[in-house]
Amino acid sequence: MNLLKLETYGFKSFADKTEISFGDGITAIVGPNGCGKSNVSDVIRWILGEQSARQLRGKSMTDLIFGGTEQRKSMSYCEGSLYFDNTNRLFPLDFDEVVISRKLYRSGESEYSINKRVVRLRDIQDLMRDVGLGRDGYSVVGQGRMDAILNARPEDRRAIFEEALGISKFRVHKNDTERKLERTADNMARVRDIMTVLERRLPTLERQSSDAEEYQRLKSDLRRHEINRFICAAKSSEGEKEAHTAKAAEFGRLLSEKENEITLLRQRYDDIFAGMNSVDDEITALAAEETRLRVILERKAGENNLFAEKLRGGREMAASLRADIERMESENEQAKGVYASAERRKGIGQAQAKEASDERDELICCLSEINEEIDACRERIRQQSEGVLELLDGVAEIKSKKASVLSEKNAIIERLSEINKEESVNSQRMSGLSAAQKGMLTEFGEAKAKLSEASEALKKATAGADEARAVLAKLTPRLNSLNEERLRLKTNFDMLKGISERYEGYNQTVKLLMKDREENERLSDCILGVVANLIRVPEKFELAMETALGGALQNIVTETDTDAAFVIDYLKKKRYGRLTFLPLGSIKPHSFPQRKAFSEKGALGVASEVIGYDAKFSPVILNLLGSTLVADDMDNAVVIARKYGYGFRIVTLDGEILSPQGSLTGGSHRSKEYNILATDRLIEDTQNKLRNVSAELSKIRSEYEKAQENHGRLSREKEKTAMECADLSVKTAALEQKLGGSAALSDSEKDISVRLTAEKKQKQERLSEIDKLIAEFEEEEALRSNAKNERAETSGEEERKLASLNAEKDRLTESFAAAKERYAKAVASVESAEAEIVASRERAERNSALLTSRKEEYEAKLREIEECEAEVRRRSGDTPEAEILKKIESEKAAKQKEKAGFSEKLSETDELKRRKDEEANDLRRKIDKENMLAEKVETELEAMQEKIYEDYGLTYESALLFGEEDYDFSSSAKEISRIKNAIVKLGDVNVSAIEEYKSVKAEYDADCAQMEDLEKALADLNKIISDLTREMVTRFDAGFEKISSNFSRIFSELFSGGKASMRIEREEGADPLDFGIEIEAQPPGKKLQNISLLSGGERALTCIAILFAILRLSPMPFCVLDEIEAPLDDANAERVARYLRRYSGETQFVVITHKKPTMENADRLFGVTMQEKGISKIVSVLLTEAVRHVE
Repeated sequence: MNLLKLETYGFKSFADKTEISFGDGITAIVGPNGCGKSNVSDVIRWILGEQSARQLRGKSMTDLIFGGTEQRKSMSYCEGSLYFDNTNRLFPLDFDEVVISRKLYRSGESEYSINKRVVRLRDIQDLMRDVGLGRDGYSVVGQGRMDAILNARPEDRRAIFEEALGISKFRVHKNDTERKLERTADNMARVRDIMTVLERRLPTLERQSSDAEEYQRLKSDLRRHEINRFICAAKSSEGEKEAHTAKAAEFGRLLSEKENEITLLRQRYDDIFAGMNSVDDEITALAAEETRLRVILERKAGENNLFAEKLRGGREMAASLRADIERMESENEQAKGVYASAERRKGIGQAQAKEASDERDELICCLSEINEEIDACRERIRQQSEGVLELLDGVAEIKSKKASVLSEKNAIIERLSEINKEESVNSQRMSGLSAAQKGMLTEFGEAKAKLSEASEALKKATAGADEARAVLAKLTPRLNSLNEERLRLKTNFDMLKGISERYEGYNQTVKLLMKDREENERLSDCILGVVANLIRVPEKFELAMETALGGALQNIVTETDTDAAFVIDYLKKKRYGRLTFLPLGSIKPHSFPQRKAFSEKGALGVASEVIGYDAKFSPVILNLLGSTLVADDMDNAVVIARKYGYGFRIVTLDGEILSPQGSLTGGSHRSKEYNILATDRLIEDTQNKLRNVSAELSKIRSEYEKAQENHGRLSREKEKTAMECADLSVKTAALEQKLGGSAALSDSEKDISVRLTAEKKQKQERLSEIDKLIAEFEEEEALRSNAKNERAETSGEEERKLASLNAEKDRLTESFAAAKERYAKAVASVESAEAEIVASRERAERNSALLTSRKEEYEAKLREIEECEAEVRRRSGDTPEAEILKKIESEKAAKQKEKAGFSEKLSETDELKRRKDEEANDLRRKIDKENMLAEKVETELEAMQEKIYEDYGLTYESALLFGEEDYDFSSSAKEISRIKNAIVKLGDVNVSAIEEYKSVKAEYDADCAQMEDLEKALADLNKIISDLTREMVTRFDAGFEKISSNFSRIFSELFSGGKASMRIEREEGADPLDFGIEIEAQPPGKKLQNISLLSGGERALTCIAILFAILRLSPMPFCVLDEIEAPLDDANAERVARYLRRYSGETQFVVITHKKPTMENADRLFGVTMQEKGISKIVSVLLTEAVRHVE
């Protein structure tokens, strides 16, 4: 590599474009004091990345820009370039020539480039460091640099040797690694915080996911059983229907036969009835004849009237008894019919009750499923709403960025317009240069005034922009911190809110009951709340109250005992389990027995008084805590208990309990996943923190946006003002040059044109980048807007689905009420039939006893009649009337007997007809029953088909695809009932918890993996640092020994005797990389002494010896030396010049000097002159002229 040339413009005193070409060997730059020779060294050092203005002999970087003279205006920027021959590829760049450039504006901003490609400062520093030209080395040795090396602290000198030994790049690598190590540690802390939040959520989600998977498994089993039961029922229903139809046909045939028999019986009944009427007519005629004869015999049988009357009365009584017997027998038969009818109605009512009960149970299951779907739908609607809000925030942020970029674009467009105008003006100026010279003096004065005003405005704009940048730098960490804090608090708040809403930490019965309370208005009216939710416990007393209340925390508070009884009955029906209820109307409050104990040491007050609650619940709280004292610790609690004879219960802040019976309860507390009492407090605290953080975030974000807007505005103003200053500076310089001559003015106008062209290209490139950014912003905004619309549309669908589910729920609720009413009616019908059966049985028993009695009386009366008739006949004698009467009576008796036969046959026929009618009616009922059963089978099949289609979307044909050949139909109903009960017992199931658990688990596993990677990276970085430290120490120790040896030898050569050495100051326990370098020198004829006691020449020569010792070990590509031999006499300067010549074969030297020996050994000489005051110029000089100038 060879340094070819240096170009600079506007750097310090080099106001004009200056070029210095370097050759191999030694290039000397000479000139009188104050002409600007050292500015050559400064500009090389500055181009290579020097950031300290003090090292460049200035107070601030803007001091490097040409500040103007009495004749020239100051410049708005300076620039410089170093050209290197890279044919040997010392630079790792695929170029034969490498140009390193730097540009500095008065705003303090710098631009760096390599081969006209913009790069970072670090890129240049790394490039130089790789070839041994780092900023801490000896590549550029300026005025005072030699003495500073000797005056530096031992640990500061080390950097020079590290640079020379190529260790500085290792130190940079080590520093970068340490910064990565710090960032890795920060990332580990961040990931650990995220893992902590996820670890708290995982157990709950895992349990919910397990419940959801069990629910899905049960639903799958239920689907399988219901589909297969439907298939089996469908297959058997046809057979059942045909069987019932066949039975109905058979019963119809039997009914037809019965009806034929009944027709024949009716004809027989009519014939018998006709015969009996004929006999009645004959009996009537005989009775008339009998009456006539009796009238005749009445006179004769006067004395027999009594017997006749008695006989008549007996016959009437016998007839009455006979009628009673027949009536009772008829009533018995009717009672049997009523009994049979009641039995039939009872069977029908029981069947109807069972059917209504099954329908009611099925509707309950359907309502439960509908409620679950409604809850899931509401949760999806809530999640969609939150997603829409997040997308709206993203769209707003994109619009803000887009507005900022558009503002910058407009500013650039305005500037391009101004540049076009300036180019036009400049072109016109160049074409009409001679015509404009007349008013040049006036224009020059105006331009100077404008430049002065613009410079002041630029200073103000720069200060304002710096201040705005400082505000942004101050607000950015706080804004990021608040965003992270808000995200963390939001996550915690959502998690705690979910815990509270799902009653996490409560037993399953409380969860189920409180969930139903939200949807059951009657339950909501009865239940006032859970004890844990009705009290407000300060954080200090949470453990004490949790211990004191124990299981009572989950007791349910009601208004009255009637409400409690209703809820208990509800728990029984639902089979949710058991709970304890505290009715406000019947619970008895307790008061503290000995209030003097409050003054005892450690006593904090009654438990009911250290917590907050609504006065309405005082009876319950006083009942639970009114007789409990809170103490600070166990020791004081024991003292109080002993003093008051264990007259009340005491609980400590650590959760120990002293009971009135003298027992003590205590020990360690198992950590709980959820603290019931703390949940509401944590929610409130988190909400308050979230509200405060959100408010502060909003405030900081507003301030940040204002500061960002202000910074952008001030930056644009600063850029615009800087451009105006540059334009005015160029304009005044051009006018100034025009005043000196048209040739110089023409060159200035060309420079302005070149600058405007470069700036125009830069602005156009930036404009192209901004257009790409705007396109990206618009695309992202469109994507987010589309996502927002899709989510809103999805949310609308979910809301419509929710309305549909609510309507279905209302329909099922009405069906449930109707089924419940049918069930009640069926039960009432069964009860009525049972009562009628009992009454019929009792009535039949009474009639049977009375009938037996009546038959006995009838038989006795018949005997009595026979006796009376015999007596009458005996008294009648043999009178003809009597004989005739006897004959008539005999005939009448025969006719009566014949009539009784007809009557008996008529009764038998009627009874037979009645039985046949009953048999026919029974057959009709059987036919109706079979037809009803057939219709029921068909209806049930249709209902099952409809349910299967509604639940699973399957027809019979599609359901056959899921059929099982060996399915057990007999046990399916029991299994379906078991599965439904299991689903009900699961309670509310969060089906989305499966995916949420997988997502959170995956995130947690990813964080764990990331943590492992970070830990591995941490170990790798520590190992890299350890390896770098070992490598640096090894290289430094080996290289330093050689440099020290070279230094001793070269020192003796330069001083013509004497001795010197360098050593490493090793300190016990210190970092080897921080060991300092101590230098000892003993010139000839002097004692060994500290270098601070050496003379100026001796110190300079010692430093030069160090320089050559380093060059002997590690030659640098080039080295710039600024008057390093100034303190030396000619003899020593001659020695130094010979050494320069010796090493010039491997190192290219640029030497700024006043010494003749150095000039004589130089291969090329350049002179620096200041023909115009304050303006340095480079001229090529002959050696003789330089020597004469020096002499």
